[in-house]
Amino acid sequence: MGLMHAVGTAEVGRQHLDNPLALTLARDCMTETRVTPWYRNTIEIDGDGSRSSKRGSRGRSDPQPTDPRANVADALAIAMRYDADVFRAAAEVRTMLALPQEVMARPGLVDRIREIAETHKAPTPAGPSREELLRIVA
Repeated sequence: MGLMHAVGTAEVGRQHLDNPLALTLARDCMTETRVTPWYRNTIEIDGDGSRSSKRGSRGRSDPQPTDPRANVADALAIAMRYDADVFRAAAEVRTMLALPQEVMARPGLVDRIREIAETHKAPTPAGPSREELLRIVA
């Protein structure tokens, strides 16, 4: 995101070097249109993760997210391992080429993600479970 902002700032800087006010306004506009959507998306994701970890820290072994976006995100993590088109869609989001809402709005993609995820199990994360880790450090 920082690199995206730096490149955008350089672009508008070249156009408005002779006018500091125009440069400031153009930079603010570029920031709002190009960087802010990614920033807001990151804040949403961080908030979802924070709520999930808080639920898990209260002793629930398998918190069930109530947000339907979380279910699609979980399904995407599974489906991208088995379908090249889904993998490319996930890569577009990860590399900040397209916002998640743009990618997920593609016809049939969410249905395809759910279809694949329903027929495959989530991979078991490497390392100890929470209970095993607590036993190890106790």
